[in-house]
Amino acid sequence: MERFLRTGGLPPEGVQLLGRWTSADLGSGFDLLETDDAAKLTEFAYQWSDLMELEIMPVLEDAELAAVLGRVAKK
Repeated sequence: MERFLRTGGLPPEGVQLLGRWTSADLGSGFDLLETDDAAKLTEFAYQWSDLMELEIMPVLEDAELAAVLGRVAKK
């Protein structure tokens, strides 16, 4: 908590923090981040990796998913 209070837990430049949610028992949380630079996500994860296990899960918006499926789905 000391590091979070000192730094604000903000991601590096090039990564936008869209939202953050923390469980009531402070045992877990979820950050919604946006970037085109996966290396920046790795940088952010590394800053906290000595304190917690992190999982990075890339996601697509529905329109992006539909475009991908339109290109690759078997017809």
